[in-house]
Amino acid sequence: MHKGGQKLTGFVALFRGINVGKTKRVEMARLKSMFESLGCADVSTYINSGNVIFAAGGKAENIGNVIASALDREFGFYADILIKTRIEMKKIAGAIPAAWRNDSVQKTEVAYLS
Repeated sequence: MHKGGQKLTGFVALFRGINVGKTKRVEMARLKSMFESLGCADVSTYINSGNVIFAAGGKAENIGNVIASALDREFGFYADILIKTRIEMKKIAGAIPAAWRNDSVQKTEVAYLS
């Protein structure tokens, strides 16, 4: 996904259905290595969620297709993947009303639709 001299963009990959239940189990270190083998840079995973923060060259749609194919080869299953730029994620987080909070009274969650 990254070719020398190509400008890198920060992305977040949100996987649907990874590491919930007994199917579609993914070890985060192995997932990180898979992203690195695809030419992604600055790869990090978020807890055991299957969500990955990374930098790559190219368009989100193309990157998603490459990752989906690699996931199938590496782990033997397909998972829906939503790719967002870091800028898009910051915009989404910034749009959450200040009155929404996470405490003992209220929990705020965000749903992403593809």
